[in-house]
Amino acid sequence: MTDPGRPAMADSAALGPDAAGARFPARAVHGLRATYIKQRGCPSYFAYVVFSAEPRHAAEPGVEARADTGIAVLPHADLWAPEYLDAFRRGFAEALEEDHPELWPDVLLVVTEMRIHEVDSNEPAFRLAGKSALRVLLARMAEEPDFG
Repeated sequence: MTDPGRPAMADSAALGPDAAGARFPARAVHGLRATYIKQRGCPSYFAYVVFSAEPRHAAEPGVEARADTGIAVLPHADLWAPEYLDAFRRGFAEALEEDHPELWPDVLLVVTEMRIHEVDSNEPAFRLAGKSALRVLLARMAEEPDFG
């Protein structure tokens, strides 16, 4: 849910990137890692994602996610679940809308590695990893001088 005093992601489409703020991210950032792990008690959660965040160069704001063609799904490929990728995207988009509505999201999340636990991985874990992914991206951008 957004703050009533701030424009929602849908509202920023009407404003465009100049009025709503700069496109986010301005350039690609590679080698990011987001996790959400809670394995005590029931239910347990496990999500581990290595990804890049790239500009989409789209006319409308938004967040997309895709699996890289050579994605590594560990411990083995038959655990691949496309709904985990979508949950990761949704979590990232929710965090952007809730915590940074001033940004004009133009993000393509390219997932290069996904670790899945046969029992403890689930959509909520990957949604929370997506929320964590935004914090990881912002921290990396703060460390790099050319983002300033």
